[in-house]
Amino acid sequence: MFAKYDRGISENLEDGKKKVVEKSWFQRGNIIKVVGYSLNGVFRVKTYFDSIVDGLAILNLETRCFSNVNNAFEDLTGYTKDELLLIHMEDIHPKESIDYVRKEFEKQISNKSYIAKDMPVLNANGKIIYCDISARAYTFDNTSFIIGVFRDATQRIQLEKELIEAKEKAEE
Repeated sequence: MFAKYDRGISENLEDGKKKVVEKSWFQRGNIIKVVGYSLNGVFRVKTYFDSIVDGLAILNLETRCFSNVNNAFEDLTGYTKDELLLIHMEDIHPKESIDYVRKEFEKQISNKSYIAKDMPVLNANGKIIYCDISARAYTFDNTSFIIGVFRDATQRIQLEKELIEAKEKAEE
């Protein structure tokens, strides 16, 4: 959840909307500044973020904790946004896969790889799903983040496995 802190001057526009000269949004110690945009623009971006079908997660690279997630990421992991904002990135991966997850994550941070395929993700109910995760690191207000797009690949992987088994059976 965002907590807001108003600062600056609001100007009334001809259409009755207000233009905000400066507005700061606080979330888990991160400040996101929106300068010169109407509040409608801020909420429009949030609407886009939450409307994306793939899971989106923004991770603070220093703490390795989630800074923001969209609704699809909540659905994918089975955790609420509030729960996700309190846990470490490794908490959503099976313990036996942590070394592999760290290796792929480091590639993404260093921009050597943008897509980590078939990454195991541990759902809140204990079920493992597999995701293709595309990610890009960025810096905002001297803080480094990475934004990841999580696409559920579980069904694709299962179909590929069934295809291989059917091919092997046909060759017998």
